[in-house]
Amino acid sequence: MLIGKYQNSIDQKGRIIFPAKFREDMGENIVLAKGFFDKCLCAYGESEWKRLCESLKNFPEAKVRQVRSWLFGSACLLTPDKQGRVFISQELVKHAELDHDVIFIGMDSRVELWNSENYDKMYSSITPENIADVLTQLDF
Repeated sequence: MLIGKYQNSIDQKGRIIFPAKFREDMGENIVLAKGFFDKCLCAYGESEWKRLCESLKNFPEAKVRQVRSWLFGSACLLTPDKQGRVFISQELVKHAELDHDVIFIGMDSRVELWNSENYDKMYSSITPENIADVLTQLDF
């Protein structure tokens, strides 16, 4: 289970240290792709990425063609170096508007990477009522 919040800085070459706790839980290789709902990036361990790919096979190709293009077209395989650094492509940096401070958020089966200002805006829009509504529907 990927949980927690970390912050690191991305350098001008697109390198950033991926948090050690997430690296431990995700394994040696990490798949990075554009986020689905927001201007963020999603990082998956190889087993979770394979599970996602297998799930897509359950749908007719006509229905998931655009999803495949979105996901696979931007995805890249990252292998952290000895310091835990990974390189993020310019396309992905641009998509998530990453500039200096990057927030890493554990989201159970994936990690999201956010521009810190965009994350703060999104997080400030969360209300206790929204959380209570969803948790109530889950009988939590």
